[in-house]
Amino acid sequence: LSGVESRAEAIAALCARYGVRTLRLLGSATNDSFNPETSDFDFLVSFFEFLIAEDFVAHHKRKYGGQL
Repeated sequence: LSGVESRAEAIAALCARYGVRTLRLLGSATNDSFNPETSDFDFLVSFFEFLIAEDFVAHHKRKYGGQL
């Protein structure tokens, strides 16, 4: 988990910025089969409720301004 743990603050900031409710790490990154040279990180993401993409974009622009 060191690859994810070392980036915990940046990941938390991205989650807050994009309305992530939960972020779960899956796959080889959660066990001894992870190989930093060949493995990737798999995440399961759930978001706060946005009924349509346009709602998310409008929310983001109100909160952060500018483009995504």
